[in-house]
This record gives sequence, structure tokens and C-alpha cells, in this order.
Amino acid sequence: MAHDKHHSDRMTKCLEPRKRFFNHENAALDKEDLSFLVELMQAEYDQRERAMNDYRDYYELDPDNGLVEALELPLYLEECRYAEILLQKLKRLLDAELARRQE
Repeated sequence: MAHDKHHSDRMTKCLEPRKRFFNHENAALDKEDLSFLVELMQAEYDQRERAMNDYRDYYELDPDNGLVEALELPLYLEECRYAEILLQKLKRLLDAELARRQE
């Protein structure tokens, strides 16, 4: 059970800073922010890969862990949703930057 609690705490901790960031949808972003977004996007991708591997490994250790996996799935899906929001934001920023350069 200690593993379950640790896993859940870790997932929650990963989400908190992202929630604060994504709540500022209309914040003006400069080049430094754009670099930050690119780094964050890579971190999101890496985090999703790790999370998927964690679930796969944990489930294969003991099929009964399927219940734990089902209970934690909403956290994982929320994490993926934030990654998707990030990708959409980044695409809008890049599109805007391309349009600005073509003026």
C-alpha cells in the first residue's frame, strides 16, 4: 500500500505547478516564455512516457494491481489533458510568431 500512496502523491505533485501555469491562459508570452514552454513540453512528453511505463510495469508485477491502476487513472488522464493544453498553447504561439514574421 505504501507504493500506491507514494505513486499517487508523486502524480499529484507533478500536476500542481502545471495547474498554476495553465490557469493563466491569456498571459502575454515573450521569447523566454516560449523557451520555457518548449522545455516544459519536452518534460511533459518525458513525464507521460514515464507514467505509461510505471503503469505497465506496476500492472505486470501483479494483475491485482489493476484496481489501483483504475483508481489512479483519472490523475493520469488529467496529466495527459494538461500536456495536450500545453501543446495547443505552444502551437498557437508558434503560429502567431510565424504570422508576425511574414508581415
